[in-house]
Amino acid sequence: MNRGVPTQTIAVIPDSGAGDLVGITAHMTIDVVDGQHFYTFEYEV
Repeated sequence: MNRGVPTQTIAVIPDSGAGDLVGITAHMTIDVVDGQHFYTFEYEV
């Protein structure tokens, strides 16, 4: 909870990628708006 608003952020563990994903950095945010879930995955390889 962030000031009464449910929030969640998921991070990719540094140095956890293999093969084509070596060096990946990323995080995913889940937003709940009017009962619907929206997922944003931002990454860089």
